[in-house]
Amino acid sequence: MESVLRLFSVAFDVDTFLRAHPELRPEAIHRVGKPTPGGRTSELNGANILVFEAEDWRSALEGTLERLESLRTTLADARRAGAEVGVDFAFYLGDRFAMRSAVLGVEDMKRFVALGVDVEVTAYATGGERAG
Repeated sequence: MESVLRLFSVAFDVDTFLRAHPELRPEAIHRVGKPTPGGRTSELNGANILVFEAEDWRSALEGTLERLESLRTTLADARRAGAEVGVDFAFYLGDRFAMRSAVLGVEDMKRFVALGVDVEVTAYATGGERAG
């Protein structure tokens, strides 16, 4: 599984922000009106940035929180620049799992709130390529 930081908004100047924050290495950059990797037209400006990869949920959660806490100032800069800030935890189901679950405890949620980060959990059916 992996976690991806998502910075998005119509008014967010993603190019200026990324130039000011070279520590961020986006996997994808989206611009309003431009095609997305999935073939749609982007309605938002933004970036997807890989935060953490792990085999299990607890490691992914803790590693993600530690990395985001190290980016606290950058996340605040993104919000000031008009971005919505969120992290997506991606489960790749493969053919080993029919479902996966993720538990966010109260203390975990408090840490995300303190960082101003929304949380999303997504399960992807992968046909066996990337189970984890």
